[in-house]
Amino acid sequence: MATIDGRPAQYGITLKQLRELMEHRGREGVGKISGHGGVQEICKKLYTSPSD
Repeated sequence: MATIDGRPAQYGITLKQLRELMEHRGREGVGKISGHGGVQEICKKLYTSPSD
């Protein structure tokens, strides 16, 4: 797998999926986030922290 600065060159979630997540609010948004494994899992896929 190709890496950039020691991290994989590709993220575990696509730009299309992120855009779709951002279109939803309220309970529907929570459901969509849960469908992706929750905030922690999305952050892992994006190689970031939920608090930084």
